[in-house]
Amino acid sequence: MIDKIVDIRWRQRVVVEGTVEVIRLQTAANISALLEIIISDGTGSVSARFAGFRSIGGVSLGTRVRLEGLVIEEQDRLAIINPKYTLLPLN
Repeated sequence: MIDKIVDIRWRQRVVVEGTVEVIRLQTAANISALLEIIISDGTGSVSARFAGFRSIGGVSLGTRVRLEGLVIEEQDRLAIINPKYTLLPLN
């Protein structure tokens, strides 16, 4: 079952699908890379954070993805940390 992003809550296991709207890479001398993507499904958006990644093959702006993982709250917004991901065909 695919969850609507607007309905997801903290500490919930979710499966969401959406379009990649933002890609950010954070690096610092004292930590490994942290890749963040933000996806939207039309009901809302959610951040997915991938520790130790600088990129994910096939993921770019406009790519459709399915994310599966545990929702956390970070800096007053919801995020999925190191989710399982699947690339989806464009509609």
